[in-house]
Amino acid sequence: MASARSGKSGRVGDRKIDWKEVNAKLPYQRDKQSKKLRMKMFKSFDPNGNGHLSLAEIDKGLRDVLRLDDVFDCKPAIMRAYHAAKNKGKSSKKKKGGKFNEDFVEFFEFRYLLKSLRQYFEYWVMFDRADTDDDNRIDLGEFKKAVPLMKLWGVNITDPAKTFKQVDKDGVCVSSRVWLCHASMVMSNLSLPTSFTGWEDPFQRVCIVGYQEIFGS
Repeated sequence: MASARSGKSGRVGDRKIDWKEVNAKLPYQRDKQSKKLRMKMFKSFDPNGNGHLSLAEIDKGLRDVLRLDDVFDCKPAIMRAYHAAKNKGKSSKKKKGGKFNEDFVEFFEFRYLLKSLRQYFEYWVMFDRADTDDDNRIDLGEFKKAVPLMKLWGVNITDPAKTFKQVDKDGVCVSSRVWLCHASMVMSNLSLPTSFTGWEDPFQRVCIVGYQEIFGS
């Protein structure tokens, strides 16, 4: 994917995100109005009218159609959502015995793309705000400073050092890739609990809070 950015300056994590706008422009719900909006949006993303969206077309649509500059600047979140939608589609096609296109997102995968994008974007904002020295990694010192931030996401961390080591086994630093991968593994858990009792990893609880809020519908 091209590394193009919007005209906005500064890191995404330092910006004041308009979450109402993000939610309104990513209609992932199952109601008729949301589906109608998705159909119109998909056509706008698909200038060739071939019924398939490439990663580049999705990227361009976020910038030119939806004008979600903050989301557009989160390339790792876009990439993760793109692959999550394709994997979901591949699984669905296998169950139905249909053919699957490895390189594009089709309309039946589009709702999951929007849902995944909304969630991965939130994870990225969380990571970017914790990564205060902007080196694309979170060390233990940054993690400790981010404890109040985690609390805003619904998680109380009583032992930051222990929690940090649970996310990063080496206890050195957590890269954005590890952060998003950890979230991805939790998101793919098909037996998510209705409560957090017994979960030893507070970071997993962060992921599940977001999962239940966004992916529960």
